[in-house]
Amino acid sequence: MKSTPLYSIKHKRLKKFTMRKDHYDGQNALNRFSAEVSLDNRLDTQSLNKMVNNLVWDSKKWMVSPDEIIIFTNRIEIHWYAKAFQMVVTQEQYLELIQEFISFIKNIQNFKLTFLERCLIEDPNRLVWSAPNEVIQFNTSFCTSCFCLNEHETRVLFLNERLEGVA
Repeated sequence: MKSTPLYSIKHKRLKKFTMRKDHYDGQNALNRFSAEVSLDNRLDTQSLNKMVNNLVWDSKKWMVSPDEIIIFTNRIEIHWYAKAFQMVVTQEQYLELIQEFISFIKNIQNFKLTFLERCLIEDPNRLVWSAPNEVIQFNTSFCTSCFCLNEHETRVLFLNERLEGVA
């Protein structure tokens, strides 16, 4: 695996991060984009439950609903999976898509979502070699036709022992 440093000049003060070249090599379909919300461990269980319920409820109204919300002890991860075979074939095209996603999460009200850079170094899991051209989407953008496998059906996983049985 070869990694490439990525710099963004379009998004102010976005730190450099590393992405895998095989995410935009024309051989692998995109997997997902992710964001996270840090949790204040001083929150009592009732406040934490209210925050989680608000996040789940609000996420249904977002332009692109997430596929998965995972509540950990110290953070909440939110994942948007790519539909079918979403492809980017150049680093510039990938950067534009990342910028679209970052703009999307920055515009979400009531929650301070941050880009979870780990999604840029995950193994791509879908080769397109055997996929017919008509199912490969080359004009990928961050929208419901390209992301959100189960529109308006977000899976919520609780890995926070304070919230077991809540929701």
